[in-house]
Amino acid sequence: MLQFGASHQEVAELPPAGAFRHRAMPPRDLLARSGSHAVAPPLHPKTEHLRLTIREDPDPGRHGMQLSRSPSAGALEASAAHG
Repeated sequence: MLQFGASHQEVAELPPAGAFRHRAMPPRDLLARSGSHAVAPPLHPKTEHLRLTIREDPDPGRHGMQLSRSPSAGALEASAAHG
């Protein structure tokens, strides 16, 4: 940090604003972080590439919307055991 009354030479020797945070990335890093297909894999891969790694959901019913307010069998058993 500069002291009050710093000379013009001292001010000129300071790095530009934000330079201490390394905001200006080299071209290869910039391309890799922005998702360039030449340097890095795409940010949003195609579905056929994802299906190889995603396993099937063992119970897809638990993710569906339930329009009834009746409790499930497991909830009834748990409340009966503790109540």
